Amino acid sequence: MILAIDTATRSAGLAILDPEREVVLAEHTWHSRVNHTVELTPNLCTMLETQNLSTADLTGIVVARGPGSFTGLRIGMSIGKALAYAHGIDIVAIPTPDIIAHAHQARDLPLWTILQAGRGRVVAAYYPIDGPPPSEEEYRITTLVELAGQINEPTLFSGELDSTAVSQLKQILGEMAVVASPANRVRRPAHLAEVGWRKLEAGHTENAATLAPIYLHRPGP
Repeated sequence: MILAIDTATRSAGLAILDPEREVVLAEHTWHSRVNHTVELTPNLCTMLETQNLSTADLTGIVVARGPGSFTGLRIGMSIGKALAYAHGIDIVAIPTPDIIAHAHQARDLPLWTILQAGRGRVVAAYYPIDGPPPSEEEYRITTLVELAGQINEPTLFSGELDSTAVSQLKQILGEMAVVASPANRVRRPAHLAEVGWRKLEAGHTENAATLAPIYLHRPGP
């Protein structure tokens, strides 16, 4: 069984995927109030109990690597690494924007994924219709207004976008702004599990001792 853990932002989630049957057994998402420390373990225990599983049944761990919340990333990655150490199983880490992009593989437009970075800023990552995903160095900390002002073609937006953000994009870009529906904007842990499963199968595992989150900025007041 593969366990996926995403605590990169307030949009948190867990999923369990059975790679032999190719089935997502359980998935849980919630909007955290920055209480990942007290929320994650009870949610994980409940999910395992519901499926009559224990951590001893896990064969792989997938964690969201960031960018995201400094504290949130540390909590999710710490639990993932502890489970990998305790049971001698492999762990892989997936960039947070790649989780969002995985929901839009069949698109016919370029994609910008959006993560909230605080103080009116966002972390934006660009995915062309064809071509490799962006590298960490290509992630941008910007504002939606600044980002939209540089776009001159129909573009799909997905990720952490509320009604105010959607209105901003529509006001600046008009019909060129194609925004994913609220359900399709959710960063699903099942997608994280699926991307991680392929990486585990390919043998592209991480060194749990040196695995570190992607931090684009340090937390501030």
